[in-house]
Amino acid sequence: MIFITTKKKGIFFSIIIVFIINLFLLKDYLPEKFIINFSYSMPVGIYMISNDVNYEIGDIVAIVPPNDVKKLMISRGYLKEKQYLLKEIKGLEGQKYHTVNDLAYVDDKYIGQIFKVDSKNRPLPRFLGEHTIPKGYFLPIADNRPNSYDGRYFGFLKIEDIKYKLYPLITFK
Repeated sequence: MIFITTKKKGIFFSIIIVFIINLFLLKDYLPEKFIINFSYSMPVGIYMISNDVNYEIGDIVAIVPPNDVKKLMISRGYLKEKQYLLKEIKGLEGQKYHTVNDLAYVDDKYIGQIFKVDSKNRPLPRFLGEHTIPKGYFLPIADNRPNSYDGRYFGFLKIEDIKYKLYPLITFK
């Protein structure tokens, strides 16, 4: 009986490995159905793309950042030229964002620390103060890593900057 269980586990993991290898080899030739994330700001893994446009707090989204945000991220090596920014929606229109002593909150719920410099000691822009998320905007945050470059630094983004809603298929923490 143990042999069968071990054999089934081996087959299952073999199928997963073949699936992952095929995604890597064929990703440039297949229609866009999955996103492979290597950034540590969200769990590394494979995410399934959804075209669902009903966004809620906690949804993971692939974002095409505005040019000013994208330019800084590319220049510092945070993002590659044709790479989506993956973040979690932590705030939607009407919610209150505020900071106290370099700590960020949405509706009084702690969402993360705001650092003054990045890991290479370069100064960071910081989104401080009290703000209400305007209609048509959201707050992208990645709380998988405390030093993720996200809405704590560049503020709210337009809902139209969201390319896809994502669902984790296989992730590695």
